[in-house]
Amino acid sequence: WVKKKSGSRVMFLVLPELCFPLYWINDLIRFSKRTQIGIITGLQYLGDDNKRRYNYLATILPFVSGSKKYRNTFVYVREKNDYSPIEFEELAKLGLRCQNRVAAEYQIFDWKGIRIAPFVCYELTDIVARALLKGRCDFVASSVFNPDTTYFSNIIDSMARDLHAFIVQA
Repeated sequence: WVKKKSGSRVMFLVLPELCFPLYWINDLIRFSKRTQIGIITGLQYLGDDNKRRYNYLATILPFVSGSKKYRNTFVYVREKNDYSPIEFEELAKLGLRCQNRVAAEYQIFDWKGIRIAPFVCYELTDIVARALLKGRCDFVASSVFNPDTTYFSNIIDSMARDLHAFIVQA
């Protein structure tokens, strides 16, 4: 366990979009398993031979089974649903491309009695996607990499009021 000086335990870690190298994911999984801290992180771009780039979000939820003898983790990785216009432009400057998903995919994980909805940056701008969460989650974990903090701050404020949930933004 990771304990703060006050004695309370850290239960969850939310990291920004595009911040974590896939090559280190096993280290992050081991850390989560050992400490029993849940983690949501954006993975650095992955690419293919067709110059396509993929922006992934990893959710790592630890658990204990077998009368607390065995520690393990549930790992879920999904591609970002909605890429931002700036992301399309920046990748195009490098001769690369990205593509929005045809069918959006969102999750709500029930972990240790807490319902968690992970979102990636520009997905927060989709009011329909946010409406799907109403009454269904305790907190939204938003992994963000965007310099427009005022714009996203307004979205976060609106979400907190509309959903009556905690919003964690990294």
